[in-house]
Amino acid sequence: MSNAQKRLAKYTVLRHFPYPNRDECVSVGILVFLSRDTVRVHIADEGDLQKVKAMNPGADLQEILDLESGIPQFFRKMLGGHMIEPDPEQMMKMLAECSTVRPHESLCNFSYTTDDDYFSVVDRIMRSLVLPTRSGDSAWAVRS
Repeated sequence: MSNAQKRLAKYTVLRHFPYPNRDECVSVGILVFLSRDTVRVHIADEGDLQKVKAMNPGADLQEILDLESGIPQFFRKMLGGHMIEPDPEQMMKMLAECSTVRPHESLCNFSYTTDDDYFSVVDRIMRSLVLPTRSGDSAWAVRS
């Protein structure tokens, strides 16, 4: 495919801070800004979130898993029901102010051409920046 058909996405790692006054955190997923009207969130599977429980036995893993749908809903609500020219940095600040899961301050970019290409890149990002390192394969798989 030609470069003209490539799409650009911006992403940041989502980190869980179990204790608000400490810098200790666990990476739990990624937040992806695809276009002016699409934000996607990819969260690790429950089995890959066990470090959250180890750091904070009272943590609600389901609450973290629900962020895949909750964060896009939050942004739509904050932007009046629809996404219009979102400023990723401003959106990241809004999210950081109201959750124990906060985005990393830095945004990175990736390009993709097809949905399969998108999910392949997301898988690589999740495996390198979010999922725990261990022998064998992780149970995590991109949910489309």
